[in-house]
Amino acid sequence: MSAPYTKMFQNVQSDFHDGCEAINKLIGVPHCEKLLSQMCQELLKKLHESTCLVDAVAVYQKFERMGLDMPKSTVTAAASSLHYLFQSADNASLTTEELTNSMRLSMLYTDPVIKLLGTIWESYSSSTHDKTSKSGPTALIGQLIDFHWKLGVAVTSNSCKNLNTPYISVAMTTAEASGQLKQTSFEMSIAEFKV
Repeated sequence: MSAPYTKMFQNVQSDFHDGCEAINKLIGVPHCEKLLSQMCQELLKKLHESTCLVDAVAVYQKFERMGLDMPKSTVTAAASSLHYLFQSADNASLTTEELTNSMRLSMLYTDPVIKLLGTIWESYSSSTHDKTSKSGPTALIGQLIDFHWKLGVAVTSNSCKNLNTPYISVAMTTAEASGQLKQTSFEMSIAEFKV
C-alpha cells in the first residue's frame, strides 16, 4: 500500500503499545466500552486544542468506581495512544475505512476495538465534514509535509561584504492538491527573514 496512513504506527511513543494493550483488555469488561467511548468523544472534542488530552485522573476514578484495578499509568497510556491515533488520522484526513484498515494492519488492536473506534471515527469525521461543507467552497491548497531550517554563516562569497554574514536556509516538502510532492529550498538573509 502506498497510502500515507500505512506509516501511522512507525514512530509511536514508548507507552503507545501499552495503551493499545489496555484498550484491548478493557473492551471486553462490562460497561468499559461506554467509558472508552466517552474518553474518545472527549479526546475528539479537544483534538484541535493545544491541551487535548483527557483528564486521566477523572477517567481513572471512573474505572476505580467500577471496581477495576488499573494503574493510573495504564489509563494515561490508553488516553495517550487514543490521542495519537485520532490526531494522526485527523492530520492525514483518513476515512473510516482507511483508519480501520490501518489499525487492522498494525495488528495492535482486537476486532471489537477496531469496530468501536471505527464507529466513533465515522461519527466524528462525518460531523466535521458537515461543518466544513456548510462553510462554503474552499480552495484546494497543498499541505506542508516536511520543514527544515538552519542558521548558517557565509564563509565564502564573491564579495567581501557577504563574508561572515548570517543567513537562514529553508528546505520544505509540500503535497500539492493533486497529491504530488513538491520540494522547495531557499536561503534568505536575517533582514529578509524578519520581514
